[in-house]
Amino acid sequence: MENERAAHSSVIKASVISVKQLDESDRLVLEEAERSLVSSIDSAKDFCKTLAGFSSGAIPIYFAILKLMGIENAASQSQYILVLLSVLPPLFFLFSIVTLAVVLVPEKYVLRPTTIIRDYRRIREQVFMRLRHGIPECL
Repeated sequence: MENERAAHSSVIKASVISVKQLDESDRLVLEEAERSLVSSIDSAKDFCKTLAGFSSGAIPIYFAILKLMGIENAASQSQYILVLLSVLPPLFFLFSIVTLAVVLVPEKYVLRPTTIIRDYRRIREQVFMRLRHGIPECL
């Protein structure tokens, strides 16, 4: 457990506050909730890294396709509206890269054991009820 926390310490700063005497089941629920939180944050950050790579790779590909289609001929023929419209998608790609980079900035997470344990048990019971009754997860 300590090795996992050490591996994620550079990216995720988490601290537990207001710890009272917890029984063993509450301690296990708290550890499972902490693992779940860290893994979901890691998944989101991996998704952002991947999407930022695709967005930055899409910009030169987009301009290569425009060149293949002959957009420089449109610029020389005074079709400025077409040229302006052709610049918008790379700007959106750049905006998405900046947004994804902001998401990747590490944050400090404060974990409150009482609310974590209560919320985690509630969500777990909802999942178990859905599994018992065969209700699909998307409903």
